Amino acid sequence: MCYDDEEICMKECFFTCHPTDHCNDSLSPKVACFPHLSLIVLLTFAFILFVVCCCCCICIVGPILLCYKSLQKWQRKRRNRRMFV
Repeated sequence: MCYDDEEICMKECFFTCHPTDHCNDSLSPKVACFPHLSLIVLLTFAFILFVVCCCCCICIVGPILLCYKSLQKWQRKRRNRRMFV
């Protein structure tokens, strides 16, 4: 977000205000509101970690649960066969 004055930026911005030469193709100098680089890196890392955890759940835990369910079904059928013999 771009502001004309640094005071207005400080009042309305939740992050930090930085002076810029060009903001949104403006020719005059303005003040931009954006988070610190460390926050951007931290959020990016958290998003990547979230995506990796979701992929692990889908690719690893999913097949394990399917094998477990099929093993239970096989054991139930085997147990039922023994009861009728």
